[in-house]
Amino acid sequence: MTLKAPFGYLLLGGVFLFLDRFLKWQAEGAWSMPVPIDDYLGWEPYLNRGIAFGIEVPTFLILIFSMIIITIVGYFFYRHFGLQDRMTRLTQGVALVLVLSGAISNLIDRLLYQYTIDYIRIFTGVINLADCLIVAGFVLYFWTLRGVK
Repeated sequence: MTLKAPFGYLLLGGVFLFLDRFLKWQAEGAWSMPVPIDDYLGWEPYLNRGIAFGIEVPTFLILIFSMIIITIVGYFFYRHFGLQDRMTRLTQGVALVLVLSGAISNLIDRLLYQYTIDYIRIFTGVINLADCLIVAGFVLYFWTLRGVK
């Protein structure tokens, strides 16, 4: 493992983390009014005190669960450097960075505000970039597992 790989992952995660934090800042301040693109898509700031689909769960449980998930994903990220196949190692590394940057951004919201700031309206729900990163990262990670022996 060279220094280039971890730096690249750190840079990628930092870019996504910064972008989500910037969009959340916009949702709270400068761009706080809904802007529909059509009936199913648009910008709509929403302070989500629950978890997925607005399901109410006590904040302390969300914080504990989030830290456990981040620790587990971090362990898998550390472990992935031992993979022999270079493409699988790269793909899994990117997938885990997506999950970590999204989870850390949402954890920052929970620690600072006790809610997450969502802003992307899709159909009847409102999500944020961090949620998209987490889902995309998990899908990409599990897709790579089909080829790992």
